[in-house]
Amino acid sequence: MKQITLLVLVISLLLAACTDENTLVDNETAKITGLSRSNTFLFDTVSVNGIALGNSLESTKVLINDSEASINIISVNPTEVKFVPEQSITNGNIRLEVNGVKTNSIPINVALTPKYDSVRVNAGKFMMGALSGFTDETPIHEVTLTRDLYVFTYEVTRELWSQVMDTLIIPADEFRYPADSITWLRAIEFCNKMSDVYGLDKAYNLVGPNVTFDYNASGWRLPTEAEWEFFCKAGTDEDFSGNGDINQMGYFDSNSGLNSHKVGEKLVNQYGLYDVHGNMWEWCWDKYEETYYTSNPMTDPTGPITGGRHVMRGGSYQDGFNFARISSRTINKLDYKSIGLRLVRNAQ
Repeated sequence: MKQITLLVLVISLLLAACTDENTLVDNETAKITGLSRSNTFLFDTVSVNGIALGNSLESTKVLINDSEASINIISVNPTEVKFVPEQSITNGNIRLEVNGVKTNSIPINVALTPKYDSVRVNAGKFMMGALSGFTDETPIHEVTLTRDLYVFTYEVTRELWSQVMDTLIIPADEFRYPADSITWLRAIEFCNKMSDVYGLDKAYNLVGPNVTFDYNASGWRLPTEAEWEFFCKAGTDEDFSGNGDINQMGYFDSNSGLNSHKVGEKLVNQYGLYDVHGNMWEWCWDKYEETYYTSNPMTDPTGPITGGRHVMRGGSYQDGFNFARISSRTINKLDYKSIGLRLVRNAQ
């Protein structure tokens, strides 16, 4: 009797060895249960989760709108398939084909870049400068801007910067922090790359360190100093836009813990823009000249022709509230840690 029992046990073990987990999974119906990101972007890594999704790159295909075009499959296992989309798709559907059999489909959108928001700011006139600020903020003078603009609602995020500039992958919990440590020239390069991605005319021509600016181009660019002050001021006559309380409008040295913060945590100004006060300094196109306001053009000024340094606006988490005022101008930074950017483009 013991010999028969032992024989049955040995046979059971042999059958188990010949029937592995993958074989059992293959006998189930392949099914997608979810995506790591249903709204993703080019060259992001997307995980398709489910059951019986295959065992190898040869057994499984990723189909978007029933096409394999421009998809790079990274890995396959029965519960997860990882792939990289290489073509933008709006209102698409994704399904898998496992050993020749198609799964259910679920929605997916593949944008050109990580999501960003912008608002339209209409052209207009305003009084530029201040009486109560530093000497380079005077005299107050009327400026006319003739171009409507699309302006980034938030400072450029680390997620957007990392993807467009093809830098090191950053963890997801850093996505909504503003890009930092940005030099002016790198900011110019980012603008041109964003324009390339979206098929727009580049605003800048770079030849080594030399940059020329096409003010009429359709592409993304840095604001001029006048444009920046106009959309920061947002029709107000105070030092700070929005509700006028710097503690509620932005992060500066006294309320930041001397660290940058995720974009959009403070209040919005009258034009729908966040963090125009504090968090990060924002680059402008213009070169800096202390007495420029005594002679600058009254219509669409773009800054002095000569000069070795460029203007930053808005203050930062490292600096006092006085630097976060609407009219404050600066070039005096010992490092780039607290410098970011916000993009604009001409509204066509």
